[in-house]
Amino acid sequence: MINNNNQNNTNEILTNEYLVKIKSLLDVSGFVGLNVSEVRYFAGLCKELNLNPFKKEIYAVPFKKADGSRSVQAIVGYETYLNRAYSSPRFYRYEKSFSGDGVNLSIHLKVFDIQGNLMWESDASIKEFAKMDMTKTKLYGMWAQIPKLMLEKCMVVRATRFVVPSVVGDLPYTNEEMLKVDGFGKDNKQTNYIETKNIETKLTNEQIAEGLKKYAK
Repeated sequence: MINNNNQNNTNEILTNEYLVKIKSLLDVSGFVGLNVSEVRYFAGLCKELNLNPFKKEIYAVPFKKADGSRSVQAIVGYETYLNRAYSSPRFYRYEKSFSGDGVNLSIHLKVFDIQGNLMWESDASIKEFAKMDMTKTKLYGMWAQIPKLMLEKCMVVRATRFVVPSVVGDLPYTNEEMLKVDGFGKDNKQTNYIETKNIETKLTNEQIAEGLKKYAK
């Protein structure tokens, strides 16, 4: 997330045209009624983390608070964590193995550096990450459909935070990690970034001019 100390500096590099493009992306992704500060928050986060939302490196999702109000949160794909981790010689490859199944599924993960040295090794249960019922006997959603892949993604992200924290430390949580959080993704239409990949070039001059009226500094 953007820290308050960097907020002003981040906003200084946000052009009006970029804000309009971000607003258009959010609009077609199902967000309705976002105010200027919410758009600036997400746009600023993209810039600060050097992530391109038009290339699906970062996503905006709604978060419904306990009082019923909504806030805009950002998530990234585990590939973003993995790509950044691979930029360091400390995280060259990883090995995984599974045991058990269903709610008893567990993973063992090892991370090696470029010289083949073991950098990190750990085990985890699916119960640590998955969205489950109160009795911990049933998996829901994607966790029920592809449990091994979901568990692998969460464990890989955890590994990157331990092995190369300076490289991934500022990144938001992943979708897989946030699925178990109450209120995450509520009140949002289907988020489909596949159809928005060319939005940067699809905006007309008239759309940009109209948007500038609202987001002009």
